[in-house]
Amino acid sequence: MADSERVIGRSADLVEGGTGIRFEVRRRGVKETEPHGDVRAFVVRWEGRLHAYVNQCRHQATELD
Repeated sequence: MADSERVIGRSADLVEGGTGIRFEVRRRGVKETEPHGDVRAFVVRWEGRLHAYVNQCRHQATELD
């Protein structure tokens, strides 16, 4: 379980194939050289389940949504 929990939005507001909900998460780098701070994320409903992603492409400097 996470250190803390918070409400991001209502599950009913996430319709299949609809617009997701954006939010921010706190990033804690494992090594001292890794970045800390808030990063953008989003959650969507796909095939009946909720899926959350950090809003960063690992290959290019762009957001996923």
